[in-house]
Amino acid sequence: MAEVTAFADTYNKALEALARGPRATKDLGRWLAQRDHAPEDISAALARLTERGLLNDATYATMFARSRLTTHYMSRRRIAAELAKRGVERAVADAAIAEVMED
Repeated sequence: MAEVTAFADTYNKALEALARGPRATKDLGRWLAQRDHAPEDISAALARLTERGLLNDATYATMFARSRLTTHYMSRRRIAAELAKRGVERAVADAAIAEVMED
């Protein structure tokens, strides 16, 4: 019963974090780990969020790139660095930046 409760707590904390704003998968995982959630609960919560479409690095990267390009006037390189810092894979970041630059 405690395992279910621990998972539910981790999942709910992840939902709360996403309600405050979108996040990359690895970034959210690090955030949960910093709050002492068990690695297996973090993995399970991230998997469920991904399955339900609530966590998607490609969508996050596109939104992030569009925001940084239009409101902060960041360069491609800077946007890519910021996405890498948040744990977005390079191929995903490059695709998102290319998509935004086309618009």
